[in-house]
Amino acid sequence: MPTSSRLLFALLLTLLTLAPASRADDALAPIEASAVIDAPIAEVWHAWTTSEGLESFLVEKANIELRPGGPYEIYFSMQAPEGSRGSENCSVLSFLPNQMLSFQWNAPPKFEHARFIHTWVVVNFEELSPSRTRVDLTHLGFAENAADNPDHTEEWKQVRAYFTNAWPSVMNALTEHFGGTDPGEARRTLNVLARLVGGEWVFEDEMPNGSKLLSRSVVHLAADGKSLIASGWLGDESGMWQHISGQIWIEPDSQLVKYQSITESGSFMRGYFELVDDNTVIEHIIITDKDGNESGPLYAVLKFEDENHQSMILKRGDAPLMPKVTYERVDKAPEKLRTLTDGTVVD
Repeated sequence: MPTSSRLLFALLLTLLTLAPASRADDALAPIEASAVIDAPIAEVWHAWTTSEGLESFLVEKANIELRPGGPYEIYFSMQAPEGSRGSENCSVLSFLPNQMLSFQWNAPPKFEHARFIHTWVVVNFEELSPSRTRVDLTHLGFAENAADNPDHTEEWKQVRAYFTNAWPSVMNALTEHFGGTDPGEARRTLNVLARLVGGEWVFEDEMPNGSKLLSRSVVHLAADGKSLIASGWLGDESGMWQHISGQIWIEPDSQLVKYQSITESGSFMRGYFELVDDNTVIEHIIITDKDGNESGPLYAVLKFEDENHQSMILKRGDAPLMPKVTYERVDKAPEKLRTLTDGTVVD
């Protein structure tokens, strides 16, 4: 079992267990995103189905022709080489005016295999009142393409993870464009944390006494579709043990992104996340042990170095309590990080 000397590393692991991700068995499931827009349905329909509309809230350039087989090309970066600017070579599949739009979609250029194989998106529009419209988006095709290309299943899981984060950002942009309620700092904080979705985050290092410290985390979207649950493991040469389970949510009254978690030793951790910028959040931490003794506050700074690496620094006040630790995203943790102390290998 972990000793008290490993508590600081355990605290860092908590951050990784508080970010959105899919259950392993849902890693290729369709993605759903929704928004209620303060605008008439005809205006929202125009925003999705014309070049002018998409350029008004999402991108600098688009090429849309609303007809079956017509181009549905959205260019996110006109400075990128041709073929890498956005949804080139995607087309409209079908539509019902002011009701439904479906179109092909492709993966970002960094996904070398998936980039050239289409998924598809269905957007439904519902008039809630003359001035309010509900938009429901479903992105499909991940499981089907993985089945057709089993050697690239892990890449398709990463593609799905990427869009699980991307589509809510699109909905936020649409909402803001029509003057709706700003998603607020809590939502922006969650959007930063959402970049942790996909794969597993692992860390391995040598302790000052020469022993190995291993950590692994897997996170899940809760059944309510709003809060998040997670599990984390710590380990050493003798194997891994489940260390922590946690939950994260937006507190309705305070609009803070809060969390709570409990360790295998019975310690209870709680706190909230503070947004710094688009790549950084600070976790405010209070710890209560099983005897009711409280310690803290501590602060953990999480920063994305890139899409597959994020660093953490634990502090008390302005004083770092340990060197910076960098976690790496992997498709699946190595077997040694999935082998428990009793020899059982878990997924």
